[in-house]
Amino acid sequence: MDIKCLEVLLVEDNPGDARLIREFLESASCARFNITLVERLSDALSRLAAADAWDVILLDLTLPDSRGLETFIRVRTAGARAPVVVMSGLDDEQVAVRAVEEGAQDYLVKGQATDAVLARALLYAVERHKLQAELKSLAIIDAVTGLYNLRGFNVVGEQVMRLAAQLGRRPTLTRLVFEAIPDTRIGARGDDGSMLLMEIADVLRGEFSDADVLARLRGGDFVALSVNLAPDAAREVAGKAQVSLGKRLADAGVKTGGTARAGIVDVDPSRGLDAAIDSAARALSSGRIASPGGSHRG
Repeated sequence: MDIKCLEVLLVEDNPGDARLIREFLESASCARFNITLVERLSDALSRLAAADAWDVILLDLTLPDSRGLETFIRVRTAGARAPVVVMSGLDDEQVAVRAVEEGAQDYLVKGQATDAVLARALLYAVERHKLQAELKSLAIIDAVTGLYNLRGFNVVGEQVMRLAAQLGRRPTLTRLVFEAIPDTRIGARGDDGSMLLMEIADVLRGEFSDADVLARLRGGDFVALSVNLAPDAAREVAGKAQVSLGKRLADAGVKTGGTARAGIVDVDPSRGLDAAIDSAARALSSGRIASPGGSHRG
């Protein structure tokens, strides 16, 4: 297996934190990391202006010359092409979440990240950033929901599967079918069916993680691919999504006249997404978890 070598620009003014981060990354087995350390935001901006040499930027949000969300905004507006993973203390975690909303790939809370978590966060950030750039020219977004369509799910999902295999992880695929919705791939955003699809997509975004790959395959057929969610946990999330959607629609006085079913499978990366999607379809009939080969597990 080829081991990636990633160039990391570490922006951190605390010598103890910088030393620990270096030790964590030197012990990582999933990739090799070559670290360039700067202690001030001004130094980081100078480095970024002089060269485009880094695969990922690991950015402390609290620096001698900048604090909070402004730190990330200044890096982003400087035209940095590399993905950014931000770091914060426990009392600044909400600021880190805001940075992700503004375009950071991920955030880490100091004192909570292990060597494996840190290395995986940087590797994921690089792969997601690369994939997002590649997908800009492709028609991979469902026009109604804003989620991936089938093509987008295949492209992004295969990338996630390769990454999961590299890290020795087994993804989980959750398939949710809302049966009252017409089998339309693209509809007018103002009609009732499309409004319902948009509500479903909004609920799924809220219940699943930002790291999960969400898509609408067709009609009311939705799917989520999760690397960090075990099948039992995915089943719980799917149940919460169905309850949340039902409550939202009831509050709005909407009656769909149909039901929702879930099929959840533990994915074998070597078999590919098509086999996982088919296995999840078979699991829909019982609502139980299916193995990658299609046999159901209680």
